[in-house]
Amino acid sequence: RRLAVDIFIQIKEHGYVYRKNVKIGILSECLYIAYYLKGIAKTPTEIVSITGIKKKFHSKGGRILQDLNERGIITIPSKIDPTKQYIARFMLVLTIHPKYAEFVIDLIRRADKKKLHILHDSKTTTKCAGSIYMLVDRVPSLRNRINKDMIHAATGVSKTTFFRHYQQVLCGYHLKFKKVFKKHGIKLKHSWRKKKLSDKPSVN
Repeated sequence: RRLAVDIFIQIKEHGYVYRKNVKIGILSECLYIAYYLKGIAKTPTEIVSITGIKKKFHSKGGRILQDLNERGIITIPSKIDPTKQYIARFMLVLTIHPKYAEFVIDLIRRADKKKLHILHDSKTTTKCAGSIYMLVDRVPSLRNRINKDMIHAATGVSKTTFFRHYQQVLCGYHLKFKKVFKKHGIKLKHSWRKKKLSDKPSVN
C-alpha cells in the first residue's frame, strides 16, 4: 500500500486538494494501480470493498488520475490491462493448468480485434469469466469437475453475466474464433463446423 500512498503524495505536492468521497475515490484508484504494478490481480469490486467507497467515486478517481497523468503531475501507466493477471488468478483458484491460459487470452484478444466487446460492452472480468467458461465447456476433463457456480465464486462475475458473454460473443460469432481453437488444439462444437456466419448462433 506504500506505493498507493506515494502516488497520492505526488498529487498533494503539486497543490491538488480533494475532499470527502472524491478523495477516497482517488485513494481507491491509487490502491488499484499499486496492486496492478506489483503484479497482484485485484478487481475494482474488490478494491471498493477494501476502501468502502461507491464504485462511481472509484471510477471518478480513475478519471482524475489519468487526467493528472496526461498533464505530467503523476506517473502511472496510461493504460491498465489486468487481463493476464485475472486469468492467472482465476485459473489458479479453479485449479486449471496454466497451459490453457493462452487459449483464454487469445479468445479475448480476437474478440477485441474484431471489436466484439464494443458491440456487447463487456468488462474485463466478464471477458475472462466467459472465456474460461468456453474453455471448460470444450475440454471434457474440465467440464466434468468445474461448473458455473465455481466460476462465479472464482471470478466474482454473476453466472448470468458471464454466460451471456459466452453465448452472445463467443458462441454468437464462433467462426471468428476458429483459428484460435485450431491453434490450441481445442475442439469446436459439432454444430459449428458447417455453419455460415449468417446462421443463427448455436450454444449446444
